[in-house]
Amino acid sequence: MEVQLQTYYDQQKQAIFEAFHPSGTAKSITVHDVSLNWKDGHSRPTANDIQDFTVRFTIYLTSPLHDDGFTKATFTYDAEARRYIRAQVLATNGITKGDTVNAVGAALGAILQYQAEKAGAEKAARDYLYNQ
Repeated sequence: MEVQLQTYYDQQKQAIFEAFHPSGTAKSITVHDVSLNWKDGHSRPTANDIQDFTVRFTIYLTSPLHDDGFTKATFTYDAEARRYIRAQVLATNGITKGDTVNAVGAALGAILQYQAEKAGAEKAARDYLYNQ
């Protein structure tokens, strides 16, 4: 199964990269291992008996910040739902989509706080001037 996933991930490396990062290019990908969970907790002879599996891999990348970037991550595939259900970054030296969302959220929060403080200061100044 590891060999088949390596071949598939090689073909899909840019799409996999884009699941984690907002910009850059996937140079290569290495599948390190695959962990299987079987239905009823017992190893079975066919793929139909796989409940889910987790793939641990590293994407090697270039980005605006790094010529030699990497992201080590896992994907979990639910065979019953026939969907990838979980992606987790284990380590990276790049910027992830989560980082950019957090930065945008922090910037919006700062803008809203500034606007609220400004409105409060303006109201306080008006109240002071009108009460003189």
